[in-house]
Amino acid sequence: MRSGVNAAYLGLFLSGIASAATAPYLSTVGLDIMGLSGTQYSTIVFASGILSVGMSLSVGWLSDRIARRRLLTSLLAAIAGLGIGAFVAFGSVALFVLCCLIFLPLTSILTQQFFAYLRAESRHLDKLTIENRNARGRTVFASAWVATPLIFFAASGLDPANLAFAASALACLAGALVFSPIFGGKTQDAGLSITPPGKTGWRPIVTACLMLTIPLLACGALRAAPRLQQILLGPIVT
Repeated sequence: MRSGVNAAYLGLFLSGIASAATAPYLSTVGLDIMGLSGTQYSTIVFASGILSVGMSLSVGWLSDRIARRRLLTSLLAAIAGLGIGAFVAFGSVALFVLCCLIFLPLTSILTQQFFAYLRAESRHLDKLTIENRNARGRTVFASAWVATPLIFFAASGLDPANLAFAASALACLAGALVFSPIFGGKTQDAGLSITPPGKTGWRPIVTACLMLTIPLLACGALRAAPRLQQILLGPIVT
């Protein structure tokens, strides 16, 4: 049990680095290095906000219904790490767009999955212990954002934009390794008790999906707006 909790804490720290490393450099890479126009970049960021909400809901729904949450998390971390690493290696516009739309949003989804795994590992404990573990998890995640600038200070001779994406990729791959079967990935989580779709029919599911479309778009817009403001603030000031 304790090893699972420590893995969740380490995963939160790594996902924090993966998210924090690239945040200050996205606009620089997109506008200055990739040569995207302001309109193109804004569209990509806005679409990223909407897609990230959809991916987050889908992954959360799936992870609650399978017994191998660690394996799913490891797979997602590997996909994010390899995708971001591919951009570091090849540096094409298409890979940058995929990073913005899929791979970088996965780093935030990984954070959610690490917190979910931490809660799953604590589900049999008393409420106070659960709250303490969640508080420690939030502290570990926040400390990653504080520690990430030290990477750029230690490697000040390297190109910071490449270093940012390389650090994010390595953090994701390290998270995939921590949650892989090599390091205790056989741990299973208790899934939710749900009724198979065959017994309820697909019409209620389709109806629910359609009813969620407008809230999903609204949540995506609300999520994209502050991200766009934060990312574009640097180029506007400079």
